[in-house]
Amino acid sequence: MRCQIAMRNQEFSDTAERQCKILSMKVHEGSCEQGWKDSCCVARADVQVVGQTRAATAMQFRGLVASETRKCAEAQGFASRFAVGGTAACYQFVDGTGEIKLDSDTPPSITSGVIMYADLGFGILFSLACVMWFLAVKYCLMLRSMGEDSGEESESSLIES
Repeated sequence: MRCQIAMRNQEFSDTAERQCKILSMKVHEGSCEQGWKDSCCVARADVQVVGQTRAATAMQFRGLVASETRKCAEAQGFASRFAVGGTAACYQFVDGTGEIKLDSDTPPSITSGVIMYADLGFGILFSLACVMWFLAVKYCLMLRSMGEDSGEESESSLIES
């Protein structure tokens, strides 16, 4: 979960909108960085910010984990929005890293991932509380019945005497 929160914070870092020349665009398929068993796809572009000399690699979002998808058609669809040799809006992080992303939004998977882990944690804690409550009630009822049983025996022995 720390990784998810760190990525979320990085995605919310300030960016400056720039124009990037798209030098190349490819969709790569491989194992998922998020630990999914399926394969994942990510659209990667070699770009050059207009007015700058160095080329950089850009993805939909800031990092590989945030940019990958299990549906290769989604990555292909995103890649098709950019014409090789053309220019497009890109977003350069102003935190000194020089990293560039191609989508102005934040990745939905980061927010939903944090919510999913929070829901899962709450569900586990709630389930444990329910089990503990059930066991406590059962234990109290058992003690009560043991007390009643021992009390009945002593009363009947007193009556017979």
